Amino acid sequence: MENILNSLQQASNERISWYEETRKSLRAGKKYLKTDFRVHCKETESPCPDHCRKYALSDSENKEFQELCSHKHTLVCDQCERLTQVLIDIEHAIKTCQGFYGNDLKDDILHDFGLAKNAILAWKAHILRSENQECGKQAVLEKLDDSSVLIVMDWAMKFLQLRYREKQSD
Repeated sequence: MENILNSLQQASNERISWYEETRKSLRAGKKYLKTDFRVHCKETESPCPDHCRKYALSDSENKEFQELCSHKHTLVCDQCERLTQVLIDIEHAIKTCQGFYGNDLKDDILHDFGLAKNAILAWKAHILRSENQECGKQAVLEKLDDSSVLIVMDWAMKFLQLRYREKQSD
């Protein structure tokens, strides 16, 4: 996203202070996602729609993958809103910039922006899902007794036997 800002700054004649402020906002958003966002998502039901796990993890199109909240979402998180707003501002600046030497460059930067924006939103969703998984795991651990067992399988792990491996030459 910073590379996109650098390209945009070179192509436009806008004030430098806007770019510095936007970079600060992006860095603050990154810091927020790395630290405080996970803490804000601890509650199952939060008045902020970005932090409410039931609302944020529900599919808006498929009724079978929705869970209704028992509360209204009346709170807006300043940090989540600031991150959303800075992404909107950058997209608007790219679309309105007249300094590109061709529409191809503008389209390339818009494409790169779309990829970066999706990556940021996917990271945010990943944090929310991982916090939900952690809370589910803690709930299962609390219910364990002497006659039960919890098996955790990591699907990314590979099991390779050392003794009966086929050689590449074979």
